[in-house]
Amino acid sequence: MHSASPHVVTLTARPTRIPPWYAEVEEHSERVASLADRLAQYYGLGHEQRQLIVWAARWHDYGKLALGPGLVNAPRPLSNAEWALMRRHPRIGATYCQRMGAPMAAVRIIDAHHERWDGRGYGEGLARYAIPLGAQIIALADVFDAVTTDRPYRRALSVGAAFDLLRSEREHAFHPDLLDLALNIFSMSAPRLCAMA
Repeated sequence: MHSASPHVVTLTARPTRIPPWYAEVEEHSERVASLADRLAQYYGLGHEQRQLIVWAARWHDYGKLALGPGLVNAPRPLSNAEWALMRRHPRIGATYCQRMGAPMAAVRIIDAHHERWDGRGYGEGLARYAIPLGAQIIALADVFDAVTTDRPYRRALSVGAAFDLLRSEREHAFHPDLLDLALNIFSMSAPRLCAMA
Protein backbone atom coordinates (compact mmCIF):
# COMPACT_ATOMS: atom_id res chain seq x y z
CA MET A 1 0.00 0.00 0.00
CA HIS A 2 1.35 3.42 -0.93
CA SER A 3 2.00 5.89 1.86
CA ALA A 4 0.58 9.38 1.38
CA SER A 5 2.74 12.44 1.67
CA PRO A 6 1.68 14.14 4.95
CA HIS A 7 2.82 17.53 3.63
CA VAL A 8 0.47 17.35 0.66
CA VAL A 9 -2.41 15.95 2.69
CA THR A 10 -2.32 18.91 5.06
CA LEU A 11 -2.82 21.26 2.10
CA THR A 12 -6.19 19.94 0.97
CA ALA A 13 -8.15 22.79 2.57
CA ARG A 14 -8.86 26.05 0.76
CA PRO A 15 -5.88 28.38 0.91
CA THR A 16 -8.04 31.40 1.74
CA ARG A 17 -11.61 32.63 1.64
CA ILE A 18 -13.06 32.12 -1.83
CA PRO A 19 -15.48 34.84 -3.12
CA PRO A 20 -18.74 33.71 -4.78
CA TRP A 21 -17.68 34.87 -8.25
CA TYR A 22 -14.83 32.33 -8.18
CA ALA A 23 -17.23 29.36 -7.98
CA GLU A 24 -17.07 28.52 -11.70
CA VAL A 25 -13.27 28.59 -11.65
CA GLU A 26 -13.30 26.31 -8.63
CA GLU A 27 -15.70 23.86 -10.31
CA HIS A 28 -13.51 23.84 -13.43
CA SER A 29 -10.43 23.17 -11.28
CA GLU A 30 -12.11 20.19 -9.61
CA ARG A 31 -12.95 18.70 -13.01
CA VAL A 32 -9.38 19.32 -14.18
CA ALA A 33 -8.08 17.60 -11.04
CA SER A 34 -10.24 14.55 -11.72
CA LEU A 35 -9.14 14.29 -15.36
CA ALA A 36 -5.50 14.91 -14.46
CA ASP A 37 -5.58 12.19 -11.81
CA ARG A 38 -6.93 9.65 -14.28
CA LEU A 39 -4.36 10.63 -16.88
CA ALA A 40 -1.54 10.45 -14.32
CA GLN A 41 -2.76 7.04 -13.15
CA TYR A 42 -2.86 5.58 -16.66
CA TYR A 43 0.54 7.13 -17.37
CA GLY A 44 1.83 4.98 -14.51
CA LEU A 45 2.63 7.59 -11.88
CA GLY A 46 2.68 6.58 -8.23
CA HIS A 47 0.26 7.61 -5.51
CA GLU A 48 2.32 10.49 -4.13
CA GLN A 49 3.00 11.94 -7.58
CA ARG A 50 -0.68 11.73 -8.41
CA GLN A 51 -1.62 13.36 -5.12
CA LEU A 52 0.74 16.24 -5.87
CA ILE A 53 -0.70 16.70 -9.37
CA VAL A 54 -4.27 16.64 -8.06
CA TRP A 55 -3.45 19.30 -5.47
CA ALA A 56 -1.75 21.48 -8.09
CA ALA A 57 -4.70 20.98 -10.47
CA ARG A 58 -7.16 22.14 -7.83
CA TRP A 59 -5.21 25.38 -7.40
CA HIS A 60 -3.78 25.84 -10.89
CA ASP A 61 -6.02 28.88 -11.50
CA TYR A 62 -5.76 30.30 -7.99
CA GLY A 63 -3.87 33.31 -9.36
CA LYS A 64 -7.07 34.42 -11.11
CA LEU A 65 -8.36 35.57 -7.73
CA ALA A 66 -5.99 38.53 -8.04
CA LEU A 67 -7.45 39.49 -11.43
CA GLY A 68 -11.05 39.94 -10.31
CA PRO A 69 -14.42 38.91 -11.81
CA GLY A 70 -14.47 41.62 -14.47
CA LEU A 71 -11.50 40.02 -16.19
CA VAL A 72 -11.95 36.35 -15.28
CA ASN A 73 -15.68 36.24 -16.14
CA ALA A 74 -15.61 38.75 -19.00
CA PRO A 75 -18.58 38.03 -21.36
CA ARG A 76 -16.41 38.63 -24.44
CA PRO A 77 -12.98 37.74 -25.80
CA LEU A 78 -10.19 39.53 -23.94
CA SER A 79 -8.24 42.43 -25.43
CA ASN A 80 -4.48 42.18 -25.87
CA ALA A 81 -3.93 44.23 -22.71
CA GLU A 82 -6.31 41.99 -20.77
CA TRP A 83 -4.57 38.88 -22.07
CA ALA A 84 -1.27 40.28 -20.83
CA LEU A 85 -2.78 40.44 -17.35
CA MET A 86 -4.39 36.99 -17.67
CA ARG A 87 -1.03 35.45 -18.57
CA ARG A 88 0.25 36.45 -15.14
CA HIS A 89 -2.12 34.15 -13.26
CA PRO A 90 0.15 31.06 -13.19
CA ARG A 91 3.00 32.99 -11.57
CA ILE A 92 0.65 34.78 -9.15
CA GLY A 93 -0.96 31.50 -8.13
CA ALA A 94 2.38 29.74 -7.76
CA THR A 95 3.67 32.57 -5.56
CA TYR A 96 0.57 32.44 -3.33
CA CYS A 97 0.84 28.68 -2.95
CA GLN A 98 4.54 28.87 -2.17
CA ARG A 99 3.84 31.41 0.58
CA MET A 100 1.24 29.11 2.13
CA GLY A 101 3.78 26.31 2.32
CA ALA A 102 2.97 24.18 -0.72
CA PRO A 103 5.67 21.73 -1.85
CA MET A 104 7.97 23.29 -4.43
CA ALA A 105 7.10 20.51 -6.89
CA ALA A 106 3.46 21.65 -6.77
CA VAL A 107 4.49 25.30 -7.06
CA ARG A 108 6.52 24.53 -10.20
CA ILE A 109 3.59 22.64 -11.72
CA ILE A 110 1.22 25.56 -11.14
CA ASP A 111 3.76 28.03 -12.52
CA ALA A 112 4.28 25.96 -15.70
CA HIS A 113 0.76 24.82 -16.58
CA HIS A 114 0.54 27.21 -19.55
CA GLU A 115 3.92 26.27 -21.03
CA ARG A 116 3.83 24.55 -24.42
CA TRP A 117 5.73 21.61 -25.85
CA ASP A 118 7.15 23.89 -28.59
CA GLY A 119 8.32 26.52 -26.09
CA ARG A 120 5.79 29.15 -27.17
CA GLY A 121 3.67 29.11 -24.03
CA TYR A 122 3.80 31.58 -21.19
CA GLY A 123 5.73 31.51 -17.98
CA GLU A 124 9.41 30.84 -18.55
CA GLY A 125 9.13 29.72 -22.17
CA LEU A 126 9.96 26.14 -21.21
CA ALA A 127 9.81 23.47 -23.89
CA ARG A 128 9.54 19.70 -24.18
CA TYR A 129 10.97 17.77 -21.21
CA ALA A 130 11.92 20.94 -19.34
CA ILE A 131 8.20 21.34 -18.56
CA PRO A 132 7.26 19.44 -15.39
CA LEU A 133 5.28 16.33 -16.27
CA GLY A 134 2.53 17.34 -13.86
CA ALA A 135 2.15 20.65 -15.69
CA GLN A 136 1.88 18.85 -19.03
CA ILE A 137 -0.81 16.57 -17.62
CA ILE A 138 -2.78 19.47 -16.13
CA ALA A 139 -2.48 21.47 -19.38
CA LEU A 140 -4.23 18.72 -21.34
CA ALA A 141 -6.98 18.34 -18.74
CA ASP A 142 -7.33 22.13 -18.49
CA VAL A 143 -7.78 22.70 -22.22
CA PHE A 144 -10.16 19.77 -22.65
CA ASP A 145 -12.42 20.87 -19.81
CA ALA A 146 -12.27 24.54 -20.81
CA VAL A 147 -13.32 23.99 -24.42
CA THR A 148 -16.08 21.48 -23.56
CA THR A 149 -17.66 23.87 -21.04
CA ASP A 150 -19.82 26.90 -21.87
CA ARG A 151 -18.10 30.22 -21.22
CA PRO A 152 -19.72 33.67 -21.05
CA TYR A 153 -18.44 34.53 -24.55
CA ARG A 154 -18.81 31.18 -26.35
CA ARG A 155 -20.61 27.85 -26.39
CA ALA A 156 -18.87 24.61 -25.49
CA LEU A 157 -17.33 22.51 -28.25
CA SER A 158 -18.57 19.00 -28.86
CA VAL A 159 -16.28 16.21 -27.67
CA GLY A 160 -15.34 15.45 -31.27
CA ALA A 161 -14.44 19.07 -31.99
CA ALA A 162 -12.46 19.23 -28.75
CA PHE A 163 -10.48 16.16 -29.76
CA ASP A 164 -9.79 17.71 -33.17
CA LEU A 165 -8.50 20.83 -31.43
CA LEU A 166 -6.21 18.80 -29.18
CA ARG A 167 -4.90 16.78 -32.13
CA SER A 168 -4.15 20.00 -34.04
CA GLU A 169 -1.80 20.99 -31.20
CA ARG A 170 0.17 17.72 -31.30
CA GLU A 171 3.88 18.54 -30.85
CA HIS A 172 2.94 22.22 -30.64
CA ALA A 173 1.20 22.57 -27.29
CA PHE A 174 1.31 18.96 -26.12
CA HIS A 175 3.66 16.02 -25.65
CA PRO A 176 2.60 13.68 -28.51
CA ASP A 177 2.59 10.44 -26.50
CA LEU A 178 0.81 12.06 -23.56
CA LEU A 179 -1.75 13.51 -25.96
CA ASP A 180 -2.54 10.07 -27.41
CA LEU A 181 -3.11 8.69 -23.93
CA ALA A 182 -5.22 11.71 -22.96
CA LEU A 183 -7.53 11.26 -25.93
CA ASN A 184 -8.24 7.70 -24.80
CA ILE A 185 -8.77 8.72 -21.16
CA PHE A 186 -10.88 11.80 -21.93
CA SER A 187 -13.12 9.79 -24.26
CA MET A 188 -14.44 8.13 -21.10
CA SER A 189 -15.88 11.54 -20.16
CA ALA A 190 -17.86 11.77 -23.40
CA PRO A 191 -21.13 10.35 -21.97
CA ARG A 192 -21.11 12.95 -19.16
CA LEU A 193 -20.47 15.77 -21.61
CA CYS A 194 -23.14 14.58 -24.03
CA ALA A 195 -25.64 14.34 -21.19
CA MET A 196 -24.90 17.94 -20.25
CA ALA A 197 -25.32 19.23 -23.82
